[in-house]
Formats: sequence, C-alpha cells, structure tokens
Amino acid sequence: GVKNGTPLTKAAYQDELTLGVEKALDPTLSVGLKGTYRTLGRTLEDRCDLDGASPLNPSGSTCALFNPGGDGQAASGAFPTCNGSGNPTDPTAGECFDTGVPVGDAKRIFRGIELVARKQFTNQLWAQASFLYSSLKGNYSGAIREASGQTDPGINADYDYYQFTFNDYGNLELDRPVQARIDAVYNAPFGLSAGAGFYVRSGLPITNLGWFNDFYPANLYLEQRGTAGRTPTDYDLNLSLAYNATVGPVTITPQLYL
Repeated sequence: GVKNGTPLTKAAYQDELTLGVEKALDPTLSVGLKGTYRTLGRTLEDRCDLDGASPLNPSGSTCALFNPGGDGQAASGAFPTCNGSGNPTDPTAGECFDTGVPVGDAKRIFRGIELVARKQFTNQLWAQASFLYSSLKGNYSGAIREASGQTDPGINADYDYYQFTFNDYGNLELDRPVQARIDAVYNAPFGLSAGAGFYVRSGLPITNLGWFNDFYPANLYLEQRGTAGRTPTDYDLNLSLAYNATVGPVTITPQLYL
C-alpha cells in the first residue's frame, strides 16, 4: 500500500555485529575467538486470510504482500480477516470478521561464540580445529521455510493465516547449540596429498505440527516451536587422497573421496 505518496511495504534487511580477536602464540600456532550477533530487522511476506469481499479491500484479493509488524493495512489488522480453518470443531471456521487480526514482527536472532585454533606442524602438514556455541531463535526461518522445505521467498506460508503465528516463537529449525570440527591436510613432497575433515554437531529441534486445512496439512504449532526434543547428534567424516602424476607436459591428478 501507499500512504501520502510513501510506500508502506519496505525491503527486507538484517543487522550483524561481529567482534573477534586472533593471536599468534608462535610462528606455527594461532588461536582466535569470535562473537556474532545477527538479527532480522524486517522481512517481506504475504498473508492470505484477508476478506476479499470487504469494502476496505477494493482489490478483492485475499492475499497481500506486507511487512510483518509494520504499519501497513495487512500487518496492522486494518483489513478484515477470515478464519480459513478446516477443523469442523472450530466454531468460527470459514467465517470472516469485522476487524482484522494484526501480525507482529518477524524475528530471527543468532548468537554465537566461536573458538578456532590453527597449527602448521610442518611444511607438509596443516590442521585447524573449531568449536561453536550458538543459539538461533525466532518465529521466522527466512527465505526457505525450513519447517516444510518450502522455497518461495517472500510468499512462504509463515503468515498465510493468523493462526500460523500461534506458538511460533522458539528454537528455529537450523538451531544447533554445539558444533565442532577438525580439518587437516598433508602434502607429501612426491606429489601425494591427503585430507581429512570431521565434524560433530547437535541435532535439530523438533516441533509438533498440526493440520489446518487440506492445503496446509502441517502448519499449526501445537506447542511452542522447537521444544519437542531434538534429532540425534549429527557427525560426518570426509577423507580424500590425491596424487599429482606428471605425464609429459600434462599433470594428471586422480582423486579418491570417502
């Protein structure tokens, strides 16, 4: 919408503050500590629970792009809204209301502190280890709706109906409190190189989701988001081996990955 010639819908943005320090303890060993705070300032989404028959809605559309928490008509509740629930026990299912339901801010807050150590053991062997402790909380996972894997930036289902905002603040789907990894590379002087990478990280938060209607089969948060436990701890080991073989003017490098 536009008010006094000024667009009410604005672009999405996020803010980030990172502070870090790194120190060389000797010519071959350095350690670093970094803290990061990242927050979503504003996003652009759509909601589709507007009353298309309302005289306040001249377009007749049930959907509108808006900034959650903004002062536009779709965010502030100036447009009457409708209950699109398919639940036959809901006494207002299918009804439209004289007043709209306002929608609050979209929030996504990342806090993390990371410790990194790098070591050059020899001219051939290098390794790095890191440990990250973090949290990712909010009510909006971003351009990808991680809860369902929906990839419709700007028109995901997060705000399609006001009921989807109930219990929606909590541990977001990519929240992993602990992540640690070790990487190492060895380059032999005769052309052989070997690498290893190992990580272990906390499992992802689980959310109990409920049926809203046939088009939105798992969009209601039945309890606080991300509080129904976690998936198992996730770990991975990657190994690589390569050899540089010189054949005339050409270097051929066969590689093996495991």
